Amino acid sequence: MTAKQVNINTQAHTQLTGSLIAATDTGDKDGNDNGQLISPPTA
Repeated sequence: MTAKQVNINTQAHTQLTGSLIAATDTGDKDGNDNGQLISPPTA
């Protein structure tokens, strides 16, 4: 694995973590803020 590949994987992980945090903060489980505007998920 090259340093460049490690960097790409790190960026992807950071983006995924950011999405999970955003989903938690907004209460939107799919991480897409627009989901709240369409319809809430059913249990």
